Amino acid sequence: MAQQRAAIAERLEKLKHPRAKQFARFLHKDEELGLIPCWGAIAKRFEREFTDAADRVAIWRTLVTTGDRSALLLFLRHNLSQPDVLAQIVEDAPTLPESVQAVLVCLDEARGLVEARLSALSPAAQQLWNADEDTKRRERMHFESITGKMTSIDYIPPEKSAGTPPEKSPGAPPEKSARTPRKR
Repeated sequence: MAQQRAAIAERLEKLKHPRAKQFARFLHKDEELGLIPCWGAIAKRFEREFTDAADRVAIWRTLVTTGDRSALLLFLRHNLSQPDVLAQIVEDAPTLPESVQAVLVCLDEARGLVEARLSALSPAAQQLWNADEDTKRRERMHFESITGKMTSIDYIPPEKSAGTPPEKSPGAPPEKSARTPRKR
């Protein structure tokens, strides 16, 4: 995630927007807490800092240039109720990774917008568009699950950023790991 944060921060710093520059610095380290933010804290700060649709669209365009699937999915999740931002996301949909396109075609909030751009989307996204409602519901649930897990961790201490697993945010659900050895 450190490389993702660095790539996004580098592009945000180039924007001529003071809050984007502050946000870029935050991606490296939360100066107030002395911790490195993970997707949970990043999403919360984004929601707080960027309330204007034009600002969010500028951030979106930056994320599209990085191409980071996690950031794109998280941004999509946090902009479903923003019609102007959602319209821009759909406009850019043909340039997005197939996995993001697949989510987009299943979202009720984007349905009317996606229909006009459908022919420009990947064959997989088009097939999913034509799938039954149960299939689309499962895709939406998967999207909500993935982005929910991403945002369940807020911060990691700086010394742990070099490869040790992050600590959970207070109140985050415990993780079940398939790699945990069984005691006999």
